[in-house]
Amino acid sequence: MEAKRGFPLFRHVRYDLFIEDTENNIYDIEIENEGRSLNERAIVYSSTLIAQRMKTNEKFESLKDTWVIFLTRKDMEKGYEPYYDYKWFDPKGQRLLSRKAAIRFVNGQYRNDDAFGKLMHDFHCTDPDQMYYDELREIVKYLKKDPEGVKIMCDIMNEAERL
Repeated sequence: MEAKRGFPLFRHVRYDLFIEDTENNIYDIEIENEGRSLNERAIVYSSTLIAQRMKTNEKFESLKDTWVIFLTRKDMEKGYEPYYDYKWFDPKGQRLLSRKAAIRFVNGQYRNDDAFGKLMHDFHCTDPDQMYYDELREIVKYLKKDPEGVKIMCDIMNEAERL
């Protein structure tokens, strides 16, 4: 195999929502309406998070946890679970290779009468008055019904269209 000069270090990835917690763990949350190539995209996003996060000469042992979380519209595994977690695993040796890079697919169709089912209901609810969680209800009501909130939401959407 021949080495190529000028080969890009990594593919450019645009995250929907990037979060860093107080312990420097990082989370990429993707809102997904289609189901195309999610497994492959999750691997690329996870690898890119790690590659972008590591500094030159940083020890590999210092790697913080990374999570790629896809909020999917449908139950991609059809197991009617609230979410599905994937980690680096050796099936032959039955051991986890790393806890540092995790991928989660959240089932947007999940609607059980538990906290997670209610949250999924609220995420898909168009009428704030029908929401279970006060925090979401209040912010959605503000952004959809209050003139000041509607203007803020319009400004955000216009900015997003320009990106």
